[in-house]
Amino acid sequence: MVREQPKESEQIVLATDTTCVAPQRDISATTDDHGACRDPQNETQSITTQAGEILEDEQKAVLDMVFDSLIDAPSIENRNCFFSATDEPPITKQSLSELNIQPIINNVKLRHDICYDKDLHFRPIDGDRGLKKREIQKAYWSAVEVELYLYKVFYGNTKLDMLPEHVDVKKLRKTIQKRLPLMFQTIKEIVISLVPERDRAAVQRDLDVPMLMQEIEKQLCDFVSIAQALASLLKCHCAPMRDDMVDGMVHRMRQGDPSSISAGLRDLFGVLEAMKLVSLRIHSSDFK
Repeated sequence: MVREQPKESEQIVLATDTTCVAPQRDISATTDDHGACRDPQNETQSITTQAGEILEDEQKAVLDMVFDSLIDAPSIENRNCFFSATDEPPITKQSLSELNIQPIINNVKLRHDICYDKDLHFRPIDGDRGLKKREIQKAYWSAVEVELYLYKVFYGNTKLDMLPEHVDVKKLRKTIQKRLPLMFQTIKEIVISLVPERDRAAVQRDLDVPMLMQEIEKQLCDFVSIAQALASLLKCHCAPMRDDMVDGMVHRMRQGDPSSISAGLRDLFGVLEAMKLVSLRIHSSDFK
């Protein structure tokens, strides 16, 4: 978090896409935009895997062959997001750490507002910066949808006879794993930070990232079971008012298609962010 000089009308901008607003007297703080979209026209990136290296331009050309041969392929816009969107989820343990107690205690003016300003509240970032962040988030979830679609194609029963003979399918299968491994790891880190120690072993077990990726490769990953296990755990530790959000996440997962699973995962991050914000509602005496 980079500090700026206070202005007449300021607000606290958090990396969680949330702004803390105190009428008439605020503090300003800005953070770098985590995970800005890459421009594939300005840089050629190589994707290195344990199986080898495939240049992004080559990978894109091969995947376009696959997309063009399938009737239900994602839109051109979503395909482009698969290559240009950030690999890191919009919400991470690091971005949520700005809502930890210690940084707030160290922020004298914010601490004063929490103690004495009854109208202090959080709202989404607005303006150009808020619009940019929302575009980055939209691109990320579109990319996740495409990645889920590619898992279905490359690890399912789809015939890949449209690919040239020189294409190494095993290498290509590894290079399409751009976001889900990091996303599972991020979910695990955030949930562990929000639940008591007694529940952390279950989180470690249910979100074993290497095991989940193996299940995806074998078409055995049950997203509904994962969602239900997380839903039961989260309901034990978040306010009843969040139950509808949690149930909505499970409902989306049950639909089973890449678009619905991506939307369900997005809802899950929304629940986790809401839980972190609720944990910030500490009695003012804690800051005095």
